[in-house]
Amino acid sequence: MGNNSQHAFVSLKENMSSLYNLTASECEISNFYSVLKAYKESMSDKINFVLSTLKSCANDIELSEAKNDKGDYNVTQITK
Repeated sequence: MGNNSQHAFVSLKENMSSLYNLTASECEISNFYSVLKAYKESMSDKINFVLSTLKSCANDIELSEAKNDKGDYNVTQITK
């Protein structure tokens, strides 16, 4: 349980040298500013929320905007 000003999960702000994966299974994630904050140039192959509840968070998943028009993205697949 957060205090409404924290991110539950967050990528590195810079120097992400490899893909990351995130799985939250059978849990409640509540009272966070965001469930996931993914910064520019961070890349995830898969983000899974399995039998989990996301509640009372200002932002569920924040994926940073790509501004260089190269077709970059933050995640390949998100499932709930």
